[in-house]
Amino acid sequence: MILSSWLVSIESITKNLDHDKIVRAMPIHRRKWDLGLLLSVLPEEMSYESISVVDTLLETTGKSIFMKNEDQLDAVTSLIW
Repeated sequence: MILSSWLVSIESITKNLDHDKIVRAMPIHRRKWDLGLLLSVLPEEMSYESISVVDTLLETTGKSIFMKNEDQLDAVTSLIW
């Protein structure tokens, strides 16, 4: 399951949906710089095969960057805006 949201942690989504394959993604588009990105955070326990599938799906939207943790995702999003 791929959810695009902010202010909601992977942990809370996982707990509420009772699902362990959650990807938190934040699309960012800045016309000023003609920049389109999809920043994403994956759970640590996700398998390589699942990561590969997620990467393939997200790359169809443009440039996709995986962050190490949700704090980085929030920080980068606030810097770009």
